[in-house]
Amino acid sequence: MQMNVKISVGLVLYNSRVFLPGCLKSVFSQTFADFEVIAVDNNSMDYSADFVGQNFPRVKIMRNARNYGFSYAHNQAIAMSTGEFYLCINPDVILKDDYLEKILNAARMDGSIGIATGKIYRLDTDFVIKKDIRTIDSTGIYLTRNMRHFDRGSGEEDREQYDKPEYVFGATGACCLYRRRMLEDIKILGEYFDNDFFFSREDVDIAWRSQIMGWKTLYTPSAVSYHLRTVLPERRNVLPGEMNMHSVKNRYLLQIKNHTCRTYIETFPYALFREILIMTYVFFKERSSLKGISFVVRNFRKIAKKRKLIMKRKKVSDSYLAYWFGKRSITLNKNDG
Repeated sequence: MQMNVKISVGLVLYNSRVFLPGCLKSVFSQTFADFEVIAVDNNSMDYSADFVGQNFPRVKIMRNARNYGFSYAHNQAIAMSTGEFYLCINPDVILKDDYLEKILNAARMDGSIGIATGKIYRLDTDFVIKKDIRTIDSTGIYLTRNMRHFDRGSGEEDREQYDKPEYVFGATGACCLYRRRMLEDIKILGEYFDNDFFFSREDVDIAWRSQIMGWKTLYTPSAVSYHLRTVLPERRNVLPGEMNMHSVKNRYLLQIKNHTCRTYIETFPYALFREILIMTYVFFKERSSLKGISFVVRNFRKIAKKRKLIMKRKKVSDSYLAYWFGKRSITLNKNDG
């Protein structure tokens, strides 16, 4: 496919009207100009797509008749895009005016970098950038041995502890840059993001798959953005039941598709107790999430097929993949870039 621009900026809209002025104004205020913007609307009830069309005519808009989820809509945007890189960005994100320039420079350091992410600060409910914002939202994603994943630095005060470029396991889908060549390389059954995820953990899945297939994720502190995060582990009890259901379902999709024998064996002693806790909680407290377990059982053959296709294209050692469990970053070599 011929690339027409350097960066395609892709947004998924779902009742996002309140955030769009700040988000899109920051996109169109960039010092870097070689980009296009694509918005896919998942049947918003607040006229999000109409607002974009009336106020930001440069944006290409696709309207869906229902809510197909984050993964499916971004796959639609990627299919429409013409950029060498694809910036996945939430409507509740604001970019610093040199973000595209800085993140592109980082991604170009090495052709093996498939994902690039910057320093994301956390906004409060006002969705306004204040001078004293120092709370970190994410500097990349890391995995734990008990099969949890977290945003590195989440909730920490910025004391310059994340002020050097590093390789990380993955990047939050709220705001990160994907190399188009990587997206095409890791595509499975015609999907970049896995449509079965719908919402939640799809960014971890694409990061894990990219690691398996030999791509790297680079964190650069020079690319700065701001995010209003509402989904946090400690807020599970107040989140909608469907959201929690997808979280449970996707935990098992992640593992079935991407674990190697070695990573599974090495994490099993740490993950077993948590699995027991999750199953107990679902069966006795959060029964709405049983639909997620049922989905995995009913679709196991399709999930196993995806796993087989992923493992056929594995390009790194099991020891390298196992290294990432419990590891937050890898220092760049002097000759990187």
